Amino acid sequence: MIKLTFFKSKDCLACIEVLPIIKKFKGVKIVDVDKKAGLEKADKKGIKSLPTLVVEKDSKERWIVGSHTEQEYTEKIKNI
Repeated sequence: MIKLTFFKSKDCLACIEVLPIIKKFKGVKIVDVDKKAGLEKADKKGIKSLPTLVVEKDSKERWIVGSHTEQEYTEKIKNI
């Protein structure tokens, strides 16, 4: 299973645009972390920019920072 941790902010327009895209993915566990509410977790991970997706699969981790198209997210998540 792929775990996707989505670091976002309710004030971030790009984050709002990305959410419907990532919710389309099947077989992916999505964990939403609001950067303000989850500041400790975001700081611990070193999150500096929003949106940031941390994709975890088979002990591998990949960060996807910024807003991308649905096709780009699909490719990046598939190729981890």
